[in-house]
Amino acid sequence: QGDWSSDVCSSDLGGIPGYFHQQNAGKRNICIDLRAAGAADLVKQLVRQADIVIENYRPDVMGRLGLGYEDLSAVNERIIMLSISGFGHIGPEVTRPAYAPVIHAESGVIHRTARYRNVPLHDAPLSVADTNASLHGLVGILSALHMRDRTGRGQHIDIAMIESMVAQLAERLEENPNDLAGWTRLARSYTVLGKHEKAKQALGSALKVAPENVDLLVLYGRTERAMNGNRSTPDSLEAMRKVLALAPTHVEALWYLGGAAAEAGNKAEAKSLWERAIAQFPAGAPERAQLRARIDQLK
Repeated sequence: QGDWSSDVCSSDLGGIPGYFHQQNAGKRNICIDLRAAGAADLVKQLVRQADIVIENYRPDVMGRLGLGYEDLSAVNERIIMLSISGFGHIGPEVTRPAYAPVIHAESGVIHRTARYRNVPLHDAPLSVADTNASLHGLVGILSALHMRDRTGRGQHIDIAMIESMVAQLAERLEENPNDLAGWTRLARSYTVLGKHEKAKQALGSALKVAPENVDLLVLYGRTERAMNGNRSTPDSLEAMRKVLALAPTHVEALWYLGGAAAEAGNKAEAKSLWERAIAQFPAGAPERAQLRARIDQLK
């Protein structure tokens, strides 16, 4: 039971922290070992009478337990399931576990706070990522309930903690469009989520502030390729050519542009660029052998 005062007339909290009571006031709780035999069946019995299921495991856990959305909706088609995880169910970081401090760091909140307050880097005193994701989840649930009234069916809501923090960061960037660090963090956060189109938009805003920033140009080129099946595009080539003009020994630009030249049949240009890249690696580095093998394939 979360709120003991509803059942027990006593001032003794049994040594349980006040934070527990704050988060669980008015709730009744039971504990189920989801790995125990029969646990999944017990949960499904509860789901038959439930409106909403909320879980915050890594994206693969509920499915492995036989309690994914498809499993639960087969028992109750009206069930609404909210899944809250660090990095969501889609994207390159889906398997990473996370809790609030990780998300605070990944989203740039720690850096932003330290910069504005001129203090050393440290985590936020409150679990902002937890409460922010919960608020977004609540809005999703209310919307899903409204939709269920119309259709009679529930749905699965996927909330990424980092995405809820990115949304907050984006609002602040509208107030300060020249915040280079903010746009950069936003772009990197979208990259983590696998949302390359949004990452490209954020990078475009960052490059308006710093058009000759080599790191931003490299990230822009990578993002453009990721959006196109890791294939070269006019925009990715232009970005990498700018990098090479600003930093003539930049290994990634030399390597990438050499590959693009080879694909276009410009063997001499490809060889020249790859030779320059080889010169940037120390003797014995495996990258030298890799590039040398590519040059040999041109012959």
